[in-house]
Amino acid sequence: MHDSFDPADFLAFLRRHARFVAVAVASAAVVTAAACWLIPARYAATATLVIEPPVANDPRAATAVTPVYLESLRTYEQFAGSDSLFAKACTQFHLAETPGEPCTESFKRSVLRVTKLKDTKLMQITVTLKDPALAQRVVEYLTAETVALNKSLAHEADQESSAEIDARLTEARAEMQQARAEFDAVGAAGGETLLAEAVRSTAELKERASMDLLRSQADQADLSVRNPQEAALEKARAEILGGQVASLEKQLAVKSVELASLQARRERAQQVLKAAENKVDVWARRANENAPAAMRSEQLRVVDPGVVPRQPSF
Repeated sequence: MHDSFDPADFLAFLRRHARFVAVAVASAAVVTAAACWLIPARYAATATLVIEPPVANDPRAATAVTPVYLESLRTYEQFAGSDSLFAKACTQFHLAETPGEPCTESFKRSVLRVTKLKDTKLMQITVTLKDPALAQRVVEYLTAETVALNKSLAHEADQESSAEIDARLTEARAEMQQARAEFDAVGAAGGETLLAEAVRSTAELKERASMDLLRSQADQADLSVRNPQEAALEKARAEILGGQVASLEKQLAVKSVELASLQARRERAQQVLKAAENKVDVWARRANENAPAAMRSEQLRVVDPGVVPRQPSF
């Protein structure tokens, strides 16, 4: 079994080997000092941006600042930390470790750090280089390009939205013009009014003819006993009236069907026109209420561009 640790024995051991411990500590101090002397100092320049939530005209559309929403803002780290943007900075400021060569991924990780501060709307961009002034220029460049990229994407989204709304409004207006033309064609030359008048007059003629037929049939029945000769004449007259009534019934049926069909066409055309007008109103209102991109998406704004660092970070 191993002996238990005894602090007194350990202190006694250190006293017996005090010279060795002193030499080891001194050697470590010398090596550390030499390393610090040989390794160049590195300076970290930091800029801070705020991610402002979208501003909507309708207060009901305001974005609730919740932990989930704040966590979702981490996607904006990709704006400043994109490889293409860092590559542009490397070319702009000649940052590559080997002149003429692109910056490596490991070099990017050692130079650039983008962090969205937890539970806040703040994002920090930090650039660490040997030259403090260069580090500050690079971080300012990355900050400006990040803000410009955000505005560019918002502008593109705004243009796409406006173009879609304008296209839908143009389409709706064309549909409304076609619907109005069809509605006007149905009611052209007062066709429905003339047909309705014809149906009314035919119905009146049929009613009078039907009444005459009933009277003639009654007279025929009365004369068949008293005067058979006149009864025969009245019978012939009743047959003529019956033919007129049948003809008027056919005319009335045909004209009634035509009138009902014309009225149905007019109602359908009116409904289509009303729907087209409502569609135009909806898209016209959308066009008028279409907020600019700055009102519909988060905006990046620089709150602290930083200063040239005085103290090395390493």
